[in-house]
Amino acid sequence: MAEDCQGARLWVQARSKMSQDVKPIPGLGHFGADMQIFAPTCFLGSKYYDWLQQSIHPDRQSQGRSYCCCVDMVTGRTENDDDDVHCALSKETGGCESSCMAFAKNNLIEEVMAAKDAEESD
Repeated sequence: MAEDCQGARLWVQARSKMSQDVKPIPGLGHFGADMQIFAPTCFLGSKYYDWLQQSIHPDRQSQGRSYCCCVDMVTGRTENDDDDVHCALSKETGGCESSCMAFAKNNLIEEVMAAKDAEESD
């Protein structure tokens, strides 16, 4: 997928089980994603992915627990495309063991913060 974070979120939401009458993003009706928590998290609602994705959809090996992954803020892909190193099961009580702060891109964070400040001063 070549979308930014907001585009990826819309893609997931448009394929949800939400009613086709829901606005602004209708779903597919009865088939599709059932839990919107698995949509990507965008950094402060920006086009950039949050460097820590805390709710990656479970698979057969995860015993129903979601994954936490460190991702690239621009592409949303797991850092270095290495799921074995940069993804782990969430804690049984929820949340993640790792903060992934090493993968936060300061220049992108500053860009988003500057845009938010400019937005608030208008």
